[in-house]
Amino acid sequence: MQHHSNLFNGCFLLPSLKFILMEKQYDKKSNKKLAAFRRIVIEIDFIVFLFYSNLLMGEFNRSGAGRQHGFLWALNDILTVKNFAIALTAAFIGHLVFGFLRNRKW
Repeated sequence: MQHHSNLFNGCFLLPSLKFILMEKQYDKKSNKKLAAFRRIVIEIDFIVFLFYSNLLMGEFNRSGAGRQHGFLWALNDILTVKNFAIALTAAFIGHLVFGFLRNRKW
């Protein structure tokens, strides 16, 4: 808040009030950082969820092996380290693309 910087220079402001105003400004900055971190986590988690749901649907629709072997077999088949690495890589790239598109001036 720009108008508070002028108040800090005035001698009428008590030191405790000055500290409270500065603390509120710091809280706003830390809340913005926390909100940005939450947005990143939610975006990446959502992309990973979409990746795994697509793999699971493929087990039942495309190959048909999920229908023959069952749901737990299909989960065991898609939950691998390689698939997780692919999902995280795709999610990170997707987050970068969405961030670029969000900040772009249209």
